[in-house]
Amino acid sequence: MKKSVLVGLVSLLTFVAGVAVNSSSQTQKSPYSQKAQTALATSTPTPCPDPFPRLIDNKYVTKFNGTRINLDYDTGVMSGDIPWAVDAAKVIPLKGGDILVNLGDSLYRLNRQQHVVWRHPTAQTVFDYAFVASTNLVYATAGDNIMFILNATTGKEEFSDSRNGRAAYGVAKEYGDDMCLVTDNFVMYRDGFRDKGLEPMKDGITCWRGTKILWHLDFPPDAELVVSGKRILAVTKSKTAIYVNEITPPQTKSE
Repeated sequence: MKKSVLVGLVSLLTFVAGVAVNSSSQTQKSPYSQKAQTALATSTPTPCPDPFPRLIDNKYVTKFNGTRINLDYDTGVMSGDIPWAVDAAKVIPLKGGDILVNLGDSLYRLNRQQHVVWRHPTAQTVFDYAFVASTNLVYATAGDNIMFILNATTGKEEFSDSRNGRAAYGVAKEYGDDMCLVTDNFVMYRDGFRDKGLEPMKDGITCWRGTKILWHLDFPPDAELVVSGKRILAVTKSKTAIYVNEITPPQTKSE
């Protein structure tokens, strides 16, 4: 009997001690748990980068930044795509106060009074364009593999091309006194072959005088076209370095 009582008393004391230890352990952990919960409650996700870091949207734009170009911003542009179209727009001044500007699927010429002299719509978004003053021609590229040449005075199309496939026309740059360079962008083909261990397909560059092609050369893949006078540079930027490749064009009959 005494032995049973003693065993029961020892078991009770062990249980009480265990409860006390467990309670103490929980008490010690609670500050950490509260801090963790507070951190979770107050933490906020990292905001996404601004897709249009160059675009300004505040009350000072209309006060200090000049005249709003008088375009129909809903023509050829979906309402949700207006920031993309505005971000991609380029303005080129002409003699006499006129300007050229692209917006969405169209290229415009406006006079000094902000009236549209002509508008050239395309089937897709205009990528880039260049004006060559000596020939009064505008060279432009657009989506769906479109390239065209316009008379800058009338907006009349002097030449157009649209190719099949995943290639695209790229940028247009004035070159020399009376020429224009237009690149071919084959990045879609390169992406398709990236996992096949094949050497990347090169881009292309074509030199135009008027509506005639003077020459065509390969251009380094994913390089930026930089033109100064008659010097042509292909500039490539990797994660660790900058690479420059000078393109030497073939001689033409007039040179």
